[in-house]
Amino acid sequence: MVRLLIGFGVYIFGLFFVAKAQKRSIGIDDYFAIKSMGSPQVSPDGQWVAYTVTSTDLEKDKRETRIWMTDLNGKEHLPMTAEGYSAANPRWSPDGKYLSFTASKGEGKTQVWGLNRKGGEAQQLTRVKQGVSGYAWSPNG
Repeated sequence: MVRLLIGFGVYIFGLFFVAKAQKRSIGIDDYFAIKSMGSPQVSPDGQWVAYTVTSTDLEKDKRETRIWMTDLNGKEHLPMTAEGYSAANPRWSPDGKYLSFTASKGEGKTQVWGLNRKGGEAQQLTRVKQGVSGYAWSPNG
C-alpha cells in the first residue's frame, strides 16, 4: 500500500515536471487527466492489493471507477473490472479466491458482484430491489 501511495505521489510530481519542461502552466485538462486511487484491500495471503482507480473522460463528461489488482512487488497490475460501468468497494473473500465489489450495470440498482481473482466474468451475487450500499463477507465465506 505504501508503494501505491508513493506511486501516486510520483505521478503528481511527474505531471508537474512535464508541464514545467514544456514551459506551460498546468491547465484544467491536466487536472482532469489525474487518476485517483482508493479503497486498497490487501488479500488474506498478503500477496495482492485490490484498489479502485477513478478517471474522467472530458469528451463524454463522465467519471468511471474500475477495480484493479496488483502484487505487492508492484510488477503486475491487472484490471479486474471492465470499462463501461463503475465499480467500488472491493473486498476479498476470506479464502482469497474471490474478489467482490459493488456496481450498477445498465439501468439497475447497485448490487454486489463477485469474480474469481484469476479472471473471468463477474457474477451478480445480490438482487436487492432497493440496491446495496454496503456489505461484508461472513467469516466462513
